[in-house]
Amino acid sequence: MSEAIVLFAKAPRPGRVKTRLIPALSVEDSAALYEAFVRDMWERLRVVAPDSCFLYSDRAWPPYVELAGTGRAALQRGGDLGEKLLHCFEELSTQGYARMLIVGSDGPTVPAEYLRQGLDRLASQDAVLGPTLDGGYYAVGCRVPKAEMFNQVTWSSPATLAHTERAFEGMGWSMERLPGWYDVDTIADLRRLAADSHLHGYTRQWFLEHPELAAGLGFEP
Repeated sequence: MSEAIVLFAKAPRPGRVKTRLIPALSVEDSAALYEAFVRDMWERLRVVAPDSCFLYSDRAWPPYVELAGTGRAALQRGGDLGEKLLHCFEELSTQGYARMLIVGSDGPTVPAEYLRQGLDRLASQDAVLGPTLDGGYYAVGCRVPKAEMFNQVTWSSPATLAHTERAFEGMGWSMERLPGWYDVDTIADLRRLAADSHLHGYTRQWFLEHPELAAGLGFEP
C-alpha cells in the first residue's frame, strides 16, 4: 500500500514565525530556531518514509526546495489551515497514495516511531491524530480525504483536537489517537525543549550557538 508523509512548514521569515517567543528571543533568533525545527523534522520524516516524504511550505522558499529536493517540495494551497490540509491530502490521493500523514513543524523532538505508528495505523483506521498538550495535534492522517473532514474546526485553540475528532466521527470514520507530544510555542515550552533528552541535530546546535539564552532556559550541553 502506497504511503506518504508530509511536513507542513512556514517560511522562516523574521517576525512571522514563533512570535510568542518574542521579545524573549529576537525576531532573528526566533526565525533561526524555527528553521532548525523544520530541518530536524525533515530528518525524522526521511527516517520514517525515505522514498515518499514531502515538504509543503506556506510560500516559495528556495532553501526548502534545496532541503527536500526536486519533486518533494510544494506549496500549501487554501485559506485556513483546514483547506490547506485538505488540498494536500487530495493532491496526494490523486497521485495514488492510500495512507497519508501530515506532520506539523512545532514539535522537533517528537519520536519518529510515533510518526511511523501513524502511517501503520492507517492500514486499519480511516484517520489518525497525534494530540498535543495544548489541545491541538502534531499529526493528522487519513486514507481517503473528504471535503467535510475539517468542517467547523476552530484552529489554534484548545478545542482544535476535539473539533476535528467530532468532524471525523460525524463522517462515520474510524480513528485512533497516537501518543501525545508537545509543541514549542511559548517560553515555557522552550524551557521544556531545553531539558528534553530527545533534543538533537539542528535544534540542539541552535542552543549551543546561543549560550547565554540557552543557560537562561536551563539547557545543559
